[in-house]
Amino acid sequence: MIASTNEPFWQASVIGNALLLRGIGSERSLAVTASDIAGDTRTIRASDPNGKVELQVIAAPCQDTMAGAKFPLSAVLAIDGGAPVNGCARPASMPPPGEPK
Repeated sequence: MIASTNEPFWQASVIGNALLLRGIGSERSLAVTASDIAGDTRTIRASDPNGKVELQVIAAPCQDTMAGAKFPLSAVLAIDGGAPVNGCARPASMPPPGEPK
């Protein structure tokens, strides 16, 4: 699963039991502590010594607010107790919108 947000620019990738969080000038690898599904929403919680991240992935289409790219999933990302940021998501096996399949 790969989720991304705009302003602030973040990318969260869930690979196995790790959540890799990338931002401008920073990168963190956090251990996934919980992954739950309720209705059409998957909530992934992860932590490291510096804090916690919560990623919600919703089964609803999403359009990137800057580039206009279309994604199959919506996302909400909260970092270290900060305000949630809306974004878009796609399965890791799917190429980014606009790239060849």
